[in-house]
Amino acid sequence: MCIRDPVLIRRCTRIPQADPTHPHTHTHTHTHTHTHTHTHTHTHTHTHTHTHTHTHTHTHTHTHTHTHTHTHTHTHTHTHTHTHTHTHTPIRSDRHQVHLLVRGERMRASKAMQDRTLANPNVTVHLNTGVEDAFGGEVLEGLKLFDTHTGEKRTLAVKGLFYGIGHTPNSKLVAGQVELDEAGYVKVTHGASTSLPGVFAAGDLHDTEWRQAITAAGSGCMAALAAERFLTANNLARQFKQSEAATAPTNGHAANGNGADKATTASVDTPEAFDINNDKHKGQYALRKLYHESKRLICVLYTAPTCGPCRTLKPIFNAVVDEYKGKVHFVEIDIEQRTEEEDRCVHWSPTKASRTTVKMLNNKHDPEIAEAAGVMGTPTVQMFKDKARVEQLSGVKMKKDYREIISRHLGAEVKVAA
Repeated sequence: MCIRDPVLIRRCTRIPQADPTHPHTHTHTHTHTHTHTHTHTHTHTHTHTHTHTHTHTHTHTHTHTHTHTHTHTHTHTHTHTHTHTHTHTPIRSDRHQVHLLVRGERMRASKAMQDRTLANPNVTVHLNTGVEDAFGGEVLEGLKLFDTHTGEKRTLAVKGLFYGIGHTPNSKLVAGQVELDEAGYVKVTHGASTSLPGVFAAGDLHDTEWRQAITAAGSGCMAALAAERFLTANNLARQFKQSEAATAPTNGHAANGNGADKATTASVDTPEAFDINNDKHKGQYALRKLYHESKRLICVLYTAPTCGPCRTLKPIFNAVVDEYKGKVHFVEIDIEQRTEEEDRCVHWSPTKASRTTVKMLNNKHDPEIAEAAGVMGTPTVQMFKDKARVEQLSGVKMKKDYREIISRHLGAEVKVAA
C-alpha cells in the first residue's frame, strides 16, 4: 500500500467496566512475621552431706542441698511488610487514541493546526512513518509500518483507518476537449478561461494550490462573469422581460376572478376589490371579511419579508391550497408591513360611511392582527372554521401534513368552542 500523504489512524480502546472517569488504585500489603524462641535452662544442684560421729553413739547427719536453676529465654521476631500499589487510569469512553502517520520529518499543515494537534493528549504523531500493509481477519486489526529513514519495521494495533493520499481532479468529463496538465487539472488563463473558447473552469478542477471553499466560490464568480462577457461580446446574450400584464396589480386574482392562474397573492385586498368567491386573498381586511362571512375552511399564512423559511413555505402551501379550489379560502398576512394599497383606499372611498370603515380597519395593522391571533413567529399557519380556530402550525411542514389536516377538517363538522 503506497501512502503519499499523512495517514490518520484511529484506535479504539477497550474500556474497563468500572467507573470510566476515575483512576483505580489497588494496594496489596503482604506481612510476614517470623518468631524464634530459644529457651535455655541450666540447673545446678549442690549437695553437701556432713556426718559427725560421736562415741556416745550419736550420729548427726546434716544434708544441705542447694539447687540453682537459670532459665534464659530469647525470642527473635522478624516482620517483613511488602506493599505493592498499582494505579490504573482508564481511558474515558469518549476519548479514543488517534495516531497520525506522517511520511516526512514534519507536518505540512498550518502552524496553528499543528499546535492544536500536538497539544491534544489523544493524538500521537508518528513522523518518518510509512504504511507497508494492513492486516486482520474480517475487520482491520493493525498496520505494518516502516521508518522512512532507517527502514525499521513495526506493527501498530488499530481498529480504524482514515487516509488521505492526495487529490484526483474529476476532469474526465472534459478530457480530450480542453487542455489538461499532467495531473489531470484543467489549464486556465486569465483566471477561468480554458483552451476552448466559451468554456470556463472554476473550483478545485483547476486549483492545484489552495483548494479552499472560499477560493472555489471566488473562482466560480470569475467564471460566471467571464461567461457573461463572452456571450455579450459574441452577440449571444438574450434578455428576458416580464410582460406588462404579468406585472400589473390584480389583487392576486386572475382575470376570470377565481384566482386559479396565480400561485401567490400579489397585493392586499381592498373593500372595493374584495371578492369572497376568490380562493386566495391577502391582508387583514380580507381576513376579517372571511372570518365573519365565509363558510369555507380559512387557512391563514403569517409571513415576514425577512423570513427565509417563509419563502420556502409559500410555494408549498399555495400548491396544497390549489388542490382544494372552491373549498378553502387562503389568506396571507405580512406581520411586519402595512401595505400601500390600504393607505390609498382611505382617500378613494366615495362615501363617508365607507371612508370611516376603511379608516377604522387601517388602524389595525397586520402586525397587530398577528399579535392578537397569538402568532409569535413566522412562518405560522392558522386554520379557522365557523369562527373557531381549529389548527395552528409553526414552521415548515411537508405537503402531506398540510393536505391531511385540511382534508380532515373538510370532511367533518367542527364544533365551535364555547
